[in-house]
Amino acid sequence: MRSNKFTPALFCAIIFCFACNNKPAASKFEDVQSSRLLVDEAASNTVGVDDDELSIPDTTALLGAYFTDKLVKKANIKFSIDSVAMTRSRIREIIVKYDGYIEAETEDRNDYSWNLATTVRVPQESFMATVYDLTSLAKTLDYKNISARNVYIDYMVAQMQENAGNPVPEGQRGTNTELAISRQIGAKAQLLRLDDAIKWSTVKLEVYRETPYMPAPQPTFFMELKDALSSGVMILGDFILFFARYLFVLLLAIMVYWVSKLLYRKYKLVKPGK
Repeated sequence: MRSNKFTPALFCAIIFCFACNNKPAASKFEDVQSSRLLVDEAASNTVGVDDDELSIPDTTALLGAYFTDKLVKKANIKFSIDSVAMTRSRIREIIVKYDGYIEAETEDRNDYSWNLATTVRVPQESFMATVYDLTSLAKTLDYKNISARNVYIDYMVAQMQENAGNPVPEGQRGTNTELAISRQIGAKAQLLRLDDAIKWSTVKLEVYRETPYMPAPQPTFFMELKDALSSGVMILGDFILFFARYLFVLLLAIMVYWVSKLLYRKYKLVKPGK
């Protein structure tokens, strides 16, 4: 009897839940249509945009100053050239064009190559343009390495260290205070170094021109005869110089010999008369 009374109530509850969880067919159709309209509107707003632009997120907009304002940019470039003098002139033109300066320059020439190493500092906003123009001078590019390091955290830590603590009167300073002041000075120096590295990007450029191999000429008979005569003259000169160095010793030895011989004869002549 209890089961018969419970069955109608359970059946009504199941129908009520089903009705609440399922929308009518008309409502479902309206939802699908509205979704399609949203998709079509989004597609119309992206007309003329390349697929690459859609797939790459705008990191500048996402990260803002955190990513772009505190970057230390560096580049290392090496390539071969045809003329060192002409390339040196073009490098200076590019540096002047982008308001940069030469921090260091080294030139080396040997039997195999003529090398020119230059360290260039340019404003950060002209970094990539400078790298592009310098690379365009290459005859054969050996390598090109570009890096951008975010020093935002280092910069903020240095700022906090610089601003930590309040000035203490001279009479109340102790060991800890002096240590804090020295840390503040170090933090200030670190900020100056970071500001310089951020403002001025560094490009290390190495160019070279290979020297063509020139085989040594084969000596002729007259060349060998000339070398033989030169060697003989050198030997004769060394022999004369040897005796010239010890001439005084030889003269002294001869003098001692003759004096000894005279004394011996005098002694031999005087001895029988005694």
